[in-house]
This record gives sequence, structure tokens and C-alpha cells, in this order.
Amino acid sequence: MEHLVKPSRLVIAVLAVSAAGIVLRYYNLDTYIIIIGFRFHISLILPFLIVFRKSQLTFIKQIFVAPHHKRTVLPLLWVLLPVIIVTGVLFLIHKIDIGDPDYFYEFGLSSIIDYPIYLLWNFPQLFCLFIFLALTSTVSRKNFLLVSSITFLVFAFEFIPFKIGNIDYFGIASLVLISISVGLLIKYFQNIYWLTISIFSIFWLHFLIFGSTSGEIVHILFASQYSGWDGFLEINKWALPYLLPAQLVFTLLLILISSFFRKKAINNSF
Repeated sequence: MEHLVKPSRLVIAVLAVSAAGIVLRYYNLDTYIIIIGFRFHISLILPFLIVFRKSQLTFIKQIFVAPHHKRTVLPLLWVLLPVIIVTGVLFLIHKIDIGDPDYFYEFGLSSIIDYPIYLLWNFPQLFCLFIFLALTSTVSRKNFLLVSSITFLVFAFEFIPFKIGNIDYFGIASLVLISISVGLLIKYFQNIYWLTISIFSIFWLHFLIFGSTSGEIVHILFASQYSGWDGFLEINKWALPYLLPAQLVFTLLLILISSFFRKKAINNSF
């Protein structure tokens, strides 16, 4: 496959996003912007803007008109099964209960109804991320490792601690897991529609059910007028930090199994 991105461009993209993100976080500024109602996180949009060239338009057109994998069952499993498993285990060990969150109707139930709107708002930036990573995959034959590494690096600044000992190990673990998952999805399931829907829905569903105190997460995935959400379920404080990494472990296992059978199907077709 023809290299559609110069390696130097990838380096510039990673350095530019990291530098911008560190500066914004240092001054306690948001690492996303809102333009005419659309939310753009710099890690999702800036790398694409840096590497984009007119010569890539044919490749980008093919991404939209001829996605490789078109079945719907697997993406639904990637999204739903891990959160069902984690929730079920927590109920069995009595570490979770039905919650009584503030804004139950205004935020909770309305978010379920407004899911298609939130998804549409995030499509532009998620499309940009997918296209950037698909272009990245043309740089090396070891595209899984490259895409996974680049995914990790463009988001890594979010976890750089500005205070000694204030390291978010669970957040870093979650980023590693989702980066590996994205690398596999780009390599074996190049469908821009299902990948963007799956990645968005995995996080949207997790934080809708379990809640988040991060205003940035709530603003990007849900509504801009709220700074936090308690979640539909009340979680034991001991278990709370493990929830997202645990869910993403099961997500990765499912994607690994799917990738194995996808690879066999591809090999058998030749």
C-alpha cells in the first residue's frame, strides 16, 4: 500500500497535540472547543488537520463509500456485553446498587432519548480520528503497532501529572486498552461508521450508567450545561476506579476474538 502520510508528519502531529494539550491543561483550560454546536477535542481533530493533503482524497472517499466490514452484530457485542458483564459481577459481589441520582429525568432519561443527537454531534471529530488513523496505517506494514502507539500518544497528555504522585494509573490503563482495541479495529474492521459508533457508545454507555465527576467528559459525551453526573447505579468506592479498565479489558478480549476470526476469513478469501 502506498504511504499516504510521511512519518515526519506523524511526529509533528503527536508533538503539536501534546504541546497544545499540556499548555491548555497547565492553565486549566478545556482541551476541546465548541464550534456551531460541534465539540472538537484537540486529540481528535488536530492530528487530521496536520496530516491532511489533497492527494489523500481518493483514499478518504473509499473509506466512506466502501467500508470493509458491514455486519452489525459484532459492534453491538463490543459495546453491550462488557458493561453487562461488569455490572453483573458487581451485583453478585454486592458492590453496586440502584442509585438515586440528581437530574434523573433532566440528564439521565433525556440522555437516552438524545443519544442519536449526541452521536451526531461527535461524528465530525470521530470521523477525523478514524481517517487520521486509517492514513497512519498506510505508513508501515506493522500498522497495528503503529496505530495503537499513535492513538496512545495523541491522548497521553491528558494523563501527565502536574503534581508529584498525582498519577492516574487507572486512566492510563484505560488509554492503553482502548489504544490496542483501536489498533485492531483499524487493521481488521475498517468501517468508519461502526468504529465511530462503537468507540463513542462504549464510553457514553459507561459514564451514563456509572457517572462521572469530569466536566470535560460530560460536556463531550452529553450536555454542556452539566459539570457532573452521578450515574444510574451507585458504586462501592473501592470498586469505582476499576470499572472502566475492567470494562475495556472485556472489550479488548472480544475484539481480539473477533479479529482472529476476521483474519481467518480474510486469509481464506485469497
